[in-house]
Amino acid sequence: MPALPQFNYIFGLGIVFAFADAFNIGANDVANAFSTSVSSRSLTLRQAALIATFCEVPSPAQSSL
Repeated sequence: MPALPQFNYIFGLGIVFAFADAFNIGANDVANAFSTSVSSRSLTLRQAALIATFCEVPSPAQSSL
């Protein structure tokens, strides 16, 4: 028997906001990591985005296992 089922929506809303916050923190980390490379023109923005997609995005999923 669940305790306080009338407050399940608060838990669901908290999950949504936690996911959005984690996504924004990760995006900020990627921006900090690649800003120097893009501004010095060592990488184009497209190259940095592709590298970030394959290196930065899977790491939180891997560390949660």
